[in-house]
Amino acid sequence: MRERGREWAERWHEASPRPRRGPGYGKKVVPYEEFLRRRRSRHHWGTPSPGWRWGRIGARELWERGETSWPGEEDGSRRSFRVRTEPPKESNIPGKPSSSAFGSTFSPRRAERSSRESAGKRMVARLSVGLLLLVSLVALAWVYFFSGMVSVRRFEVWGAKELEPGYIVALSGIREGTNLFRVDTEGARKTLLTEPRIREAVVKRKFPDTVVLQVKEREPLACLPQNGLFFLVDGEGMVYASCGQKPQGAVELRLSPAPTLYAGRELDDLGARQVLEALKGAPGLAAMAEAAGREERGIYLNCQGVKVILGDVQDLQRKESIALGALKTAAARGEVLDYVDVRLPEHPVWKPRG
Repeated sequence: MRERGREWAERWHEASPRPRRGPGYGKKVVPYEEFLRRRRSRHHWGTPSPGWRWGRIGARELWERGETSWPGEEDGSRRSFRVRTEPPKESNIPGKPSSSAFGSTFSPRRAERSSRESAGKRMVARLSVGLLLLVSLVALAWVYFFSGMVSVRRFEVWGAKELEPGYIVALSGIREGTNLFRVDTEGARKTLLTEPRIREAVVKRKFPDTVVLQVKEREPLACLPQNGLFFLVDGEGMVYASCGQKPQGAVELRLSPAPTLYAGRELDDLGARQVLEALKGAPGLAAMAEAAGREERGIYLNCQGVKVILGDVQDLQRKESIALGALKTAAARGEVLDYVDVRLPEHPVWKPRG
């Protein structure tokens, strides 16, 4: 029987077509249906059962081409393998057992078990990654919050001019050795702003062990004499300090009635506010002014012995330009002016002294 089967196999090998191209080029292939229909013995060695095909090339190529590769090529370098091309079904040959009896490679139960195993492996991998991340976070939290690796050891003070850096550090309330993550930057900023000299403050962390204190001090725009002292006032009307001598470049304010002054007080008088606004709006005149105040005719500035009457704070740039032109013209002529009235820019008036 085996010899007869081999004889038939050799015959069909000789009659089988060869593919012109593709991975199976040069190999003897036989259409499966034709081989199955003409075979002589169902017990022949190598006979595929229904639903199976022999092949050396991949399963995808066999399925698309619908061909079979017979085992026992001339070279004998590789063994053929069976590929399931259709679901197992009962054999339609009398006396032929079911194809499932030959050991099917396609099994729904096996596929389901493989799917469950793959899902379990994926779940284990995800849990392992999650556990690793959790352990890492716990370790980092312990390092940063409970160890001394990120404790405050240095302070950097930026922008201090009149105030001492040590005073600013002490005023912030941040102590050396405090955990850097537990530093209340907003609270320290508000504490620094309680100092009248400090106009703006920023508190930042600088890893791994530094706190940066950045401040911007107030600059004097004017000064108010009272009780033998000169109280410094900035452009916002904040009285922030006092000194025994008049600061250079500060304009003396003459207010009536004079308010009680102390460091930290904010001038809320309308007249004082308007005088300060005029000094900021006319910087050219403010640089020449020795004093400024408010009278019946409005705001005035004493510029090198000449009273410049501005009136109100409207159209300050134009008024400043006219006043500076009048002062320049008088100086070129050698005249000394008593006052320059620019309350009406369309009709300025100036009066020579004498």
